[in-house]
Amino acid sequence: YYPKTISASIVNNSTVVQDVQLVPMGPVHIFSMDSEAFINAVPNPAKERVYIEYKLSNLQANNQLILWDQLGRPVKKVLLNSSNAKVELSLNELSAGTYYYGFANADLSSCKKLLIVK
Repeated sequence: YYPKTISASIVNNSTVVQDVQLVPMGPVHIFSMDSEAFINAVPNPAKERVYIEYKLSNLQANNQLILWDQLGRPVKKVLLNSSNAKVELSLNELSAGTYYYGFANADLSSCKKLLIVK
């Protein structure tokens, strides 16, 4: 895949043409909720901090909890040392917006949406 610029026409009582450049950002994450995993964030929406509770049936050495921005870039990573725990994440350095949190390793991939408000 190579970077491209495309034109998009959006019609809603007027026409707007916008040039959009598509640029590869890295690996594509495909998310599915594994039936052997549980993850939940409280509060959601969150402001200064969020608590992410998780349960894994099979903890592996490379299990990570990751927070991604809307472009799929990881903004926080936590190595998981237990198959059942609650992790506190500080959100002070992140902008308001939509983020995704979940597990990532070679065998498991899942995510949910987290809203950050300021």
